[in-house]
Amino acid sequence: LFRSNKGGVCARFLLGSLSACFVNVHLASGQNAVSERSQHLAQVLADAFQSTSSKGGTRPGKNGYERSSVYHAMRHHFCVITGDFNSRLDLPKESQWPSGPQESWLARDQILLGQVASMRGFREGVISFPPTYKYKIGSTSLNTKRSP
Repeated sequence: LFRSNKGGVCARFLLGSLSACFVNVHLASGQNAVSERSQHLAQVLADAFQSTSSKGGTRPGKNGYERSSVYHAMRHHFCVITGDFNSRLDLPKESQWPSGPQESWLARDQILLGQVASMRGFREGVISFPPTYKYKIGSTSLNTKRSP
């Protein structure tokens, strides 16, 4: 789907008359790749279940399932997106590490700030866990060599 090892997988089903779509993504990494992450997610959502990609290419069936272009990820009763969003904190260019306690960092999260345009309309659940960023091996200390 994308250059490198990024992309997504989607599954849909009916539970009675309720349609559900689950999307799992691995989006671009990097402090300044927020626009690229948004574009990749938009492409995953647009191309899901389609026989022609958003770029015009033919997408053949897989494992006996044909892509009929009848279903659209965003037209289900509910759509859940999970995965590695590679979201970062929106930090000033001169700052590599956020100031203040970890609890205050969510106020700088690129997704929660609405910077990932393709996620508008989705709601994030309550975040009640510490950052899941890189730790120093064998410790509970965050690695400060790269910004979260």
